[in-house]
Amino acid sequence: MTIPSASPSLQIAMAHYQAGRLPEAEAAYRQVLQVHPEQPDALHFLGIIAHQSGNGEAAVELIGRALRAKPSAPMYCNLGIVLQAQGKLEAAKDSYRKAIALRPNQAELHHYLGDTLRAQGDLDAATNSYSKALELRPDYAGACIGLGNAFHHLNKLSAAEECYRKALALPDDGNTPRADVLNEYAIVLFKLGRYDEAAAEFKKALQLKPNNPLISQGYRATLAKLIPRWHFSMLADHDRNAAFRKAIDKHCAGAGLVLEIGTGSGLLAMMAARAGASKVVTCEAVPVIAENAQQIIAANGYSERISVYPLRSTALMVGRELPERADILLAEILSSEILAEGALDTLADARRRLLKPGARIIPHAVTVCGALVSSTALHEQTSVKMIEGFDLSAFNEFAPSLITVPKGATYEIVSKAFYPFNFVMGEQSSASTTINFQIRAEKTATIHGIVQWMKVFLDEDICLENAPSDEGGTDHWGAVFHPFTREIEVAAGQEIAICCEIEGTALKMRLA
Repeated sequence: MTIPSASPSLQIAMAHYQAGRLPEAEAAYRQVLQVHPEQPDALHFLGIIAHQSGNGEAAVELIGRALRAKPSAPMYCNLGIVLQAQGKLEAAKDSYRKAIALRPNQAELHHYLGDTLRAQGDLDAATNSYSKALELRPDYAGACIGLGNAFHHLNKLSAAEECYRKALALPDDGNTPRADVLNEYAIVLFKLGRYDEAAAEFKKALQLKPNNPLISQGYRATLAKLIPRWHFSMLADHDRNAAFRKAIDKHCAGAGLVLEIGTGSGLLAMMAARAGASKVVTCEAVPVIAENAQQIIAANGYSERISVYPLRSTALMVGRELPERADILLAEILSSEILAEGALDTLADARRRLLKPGARIIPHAVTVCGALVSSTALHEQTSVKMIEGFDLSAFNEFAPSLITVPKGATYEIVSKAFYPFNFVMGEQSSASTTINFQIRAEKTATIHGIVQWMKVFLDEDICLENAPSDEGGTDHWGAVFHPFTREIEVAAGQEIAICCEIEGTALKMRLA
């Protein structure tokens, strides 16, 4: 609270108060009042002590008497603080305004008024008061935080983010717990979609308040945005792990520099170091994952041979992150849709800028596979008609162009496999391509679409395949279902015109 200057007759009481000896200070002030019952400074300080002791009603009465004897801005300010603590916001607002009338250039008064206006829900007026406080004192952290809170409630997220960032760069004034400011800042960053930055701020807040459930909840929600669940199915895919280990052991033994794109847990980088690579440089676009990978790599004893950079591969430079061009590139950045993670362009850029001529890329190539499929179960997940007696067919306007085949879905392959595209990693970028061809139905059936999968050649001999009917294949990359816009009744031997096309990072299969 604001403390008025003490007169000589109150020096003993003031010394007790400033030393935190409230009972002794209260007794000394009451001795003053025995001689001068309306002495304003003694009344004022007794009111402050009453407030600090939890007796709000007595505080209001005492400070009110002091104001009647000798009105001052500090008294009005402290009365406002007492009233605000009691939830008497309108009276507190009036008291702060009286203080401002006496001392219009005191930044703290505008800040306190802003807090009251914000508590009343008058956010526009609150922003004006906070802005005035900052105009008078630009380095006022409390006013910065208050203005950030007001902007946050107004959903002016960019303005709120700027305020919180500025407040956190200023010295801590001790009025607002730093963890709370970090938490609000992180929430704004989350709402702005800047999840990696939000995770970093939530983590700082948790270091200050480790067991705070709200901060923990925000941090977990942010990690869910940053770290897709497929990381765990990928790490649990033993066939995939074994195939990559076999290829890495074969090609990284005695290798000089290995570059990996997409660190994730650090698994493939550690495989390369264990296989005998002299040096491994790996990069990860999500900083929180990169930081975690560094911890995993250190815990497994490979931190001296593996360097992790929280960057996209397109930001890596030879002579900076890489001591030289790499001999081998590892890149498990394929998705079930094959192109969705931008693998072709990423690897073409890496080959051009970061690899030695003739450097090996693992995986070496990917072949797209497809077959006609009959499946009422898959059809019902991508198309609607009569539901509970209602015609919902118009909703098919929003039908997905593809879905991952759910585990346990029933379907029947009704054609031989076809192979529309083959990609040699690093040798081609994504480009719009369309292929039309005929596919023969092997049996009479109702065709609902195309099931698509892939063959991933880690090198010329080691291959992973997620064929729908292959029980021994990898189970991390799920097969994909491309629904037709309508069912097709076909007889055995009948040919169907199919169109396969690439548009950017999208691979589509449909009726021609």
